[in-house]
Amino acid sequence: MVLAKCLGTRFLPTAAHLSLAGIWLTPMLDVPEVAQAVKVSTAHSPIVGGTWDPHGDAAARAGKAQVLELPGADHGLETPGDVQGSLLALATVIRAAEDFAADLT
Repeated sequence: MVLAKCLGTRFLPTAAHLSLAGIWLTPMLDVPEVAQAVKVSTAHSPIVGGTWDPHGDAAARAGKAQVLELPGADHGLETPGDVQGSLLALATVIRAAEDFAADLT
């Protein structure tokens, strides 16, 4: 399993080619190879992104991928000016990662 965020998601094309499962936090969907890999990946690989992420709208570019979209979250998966919202986003991501890992075993 792969767990990557931001620059680490540049590995996504290789992971898709190898059918590696992974969790992709704030993938760089403005990089054509990464966006294409998300669309064609057949592995169970959810992507996580905030609606205020300047690197791409995860929901709009996900193809068949499962998407966890965090309303109001930025590229750091934080909600600017909202500590409670940021903590809630972090808790949501952790729960989703735990569920994903449990499904793989």
